[in-house]
Amino acid sequence: MKKRIFSRVLALVMALSLLSTTAFAASFSQLQDAIDGQGGQMMDNGHTGYAWNEGLNHWGIEAWDDGDNRNVQLNENVEYAGTGDSSLRANLYIGAPGGTDSEQYKISVSLDLNGYSIDGGNNNSEEAKQSNKNNIIVWEGSELTIEDNSESQTGKITGGDGAVSVYNGSTLNLKSGSITGNSGKAAVNAAVGSTFNMSGGSISGNHGGGEGANNDAGAGLKASRATVNITGGEISNNDSAFCGSGIHATGSNVTISNATITGNTAIGTDEKGIRGGGGIFLTEGSNLTLSGGNKISGNTANRGGGIFVGYGAALTVTGENEIQNNTATEAGDDIYARDKAASLNLGNSSWRMDNSGNRNENVAYVSQDEK
Repeated sequence: MKKRIFSRVLALVMALSLLSTTAFAASFSQLQDAIDGQGGQMMDNGHTGYAWNEGLNHWGIEAWDDGDNRNVQLNENVEYAGTGDSSLRANLYIGAPGGTDSEQYKISVSLDLNGYSIDGGNNNSEEAKQSNKNNIIVWEGSELTIEDNSESQTGKITGGDGAVSVYNGSTLNLKSGSITGNSGKAAVNAAVGSTFNMSGGSISGNHGGGEGANNDAGAGLKASRATVNITGGEISNNDSAFCGSGIHATGSNVTISNATITGNTAIGTDEKGIRGGGGIFLTEGSNLTLSGGNKISGNTANRGGGIFVGYGAALTVTGENEIQNNTATEAGDDIYARDKAASLNLGNSSWRMDNSGNRNENVAYVSQDEK
């Protein structure tokens, strides 16, 4: 009898111990303080600690300055714990102390996910979903670098109405880690005058389809008169209501090399009758250069399963690229050029050969009056 009671007590103690260590998560306000350098306590290693975890006897977040750069490292998950100020557009701000839409300054931040997640709560909280908040906004003139230096490489930014938005003069660098499980707005939104650089990591499993047509375009990356440089990483398995599920570019300069764009789906039609671009959608003077080492395959759309080249846009292909095995339900499995105002310079890349060594005919070029 005593042995049975002891076993039950031991099981209860172990369960409580497990709860105290695994249920802990830092808050967005604590992470905001770490980014801004507000509060916290000095650690033995000279860093500043935030979000003390009594069960694990460590700080959930630590931060330190390296010259002009602010370094922030997660040691625990950061999770949604209420909407906070409902007037704000994001859970976190880079270049706006305390999280504000009015007071701004320029800052450079390196955020190491370190195998943990930043979760805006959209996937498990109706309150969070109704708040329509980005997880992170990078204000004008500031710079954010996202990386995951853990062995597990499981760090992610998830559960936001869009994960990261970058504004005029600001820069987002994605080196590693995953941006996944965001819905509504595009996971990464590069606004007018901003720059997005991607050298690794992934943008995957995001859904575009919030309120209004603008939120239905682009699920992975949406660039609006921005500069995009992609030299590695993967954009995959994103879906949106009508166009550009992997990348949606409007009036932007986009250069891609050594990247994988696969499994993205765009099935639907907007109010202008435009549809397509499962992998990449280009419009309004966007210029895309594929400069080698890219794999664009397994994407699906009404038109241009791989790439949709819209009005005034230009596609240039150089080097060795694999653009094949995409699917269009109407026309242009791999590439669809909407009208004569679209420019195609396809070069002699190997993508033009299918698996049997025959010329790939999955390119549709239509007249201006066709949609």
